[in-house]
Amino acid sequence: TCALCSSNIGEISTSDSRTREILEMQTHLADWSSGSLATPKMARQLLALYEAEEIHAAMGKGHVFAALAHNAVGDTFRAKKHARLGIEAGIVNSGGEKDEDVRDMLALKENPEGHWSYMARMPK
Repeated sequence: TCALCSSNIGEISTSDSRTREILEMQTHLADWSSGSLATPKMARQLLALYEAEEIHAAMGKGHVFAALAHNAVGDTFRAKKHARLGIEAGIVNSGGEKDEDVRDMLALKENPEGHWSYMARMPK
């Protein structure tokens, strides 16, 4: 039996709540519409939730979200940092997206101002 399954009801409820937050934040961070609620702070909170839930396999993708969120507001220093961390953590996806995410993060790290996400969430 895993640690969570043998936890008390309060710990299970807390974990369930964090899991719902993770899913909500992932949805917001993947939304590139003009009404997106995504922020760099949200991306950092998502990374903290992955840690709290011990979802280590998702850390690479979490850093991708963080890199894009920071670049989308012009914070190229943190964008490059998270792009590097995402690559180092290993971006876990299904199918061919893994290679696409790696290429995308390499491109962002190399030239954040030329990346499609640069300033994408700033008012035009």
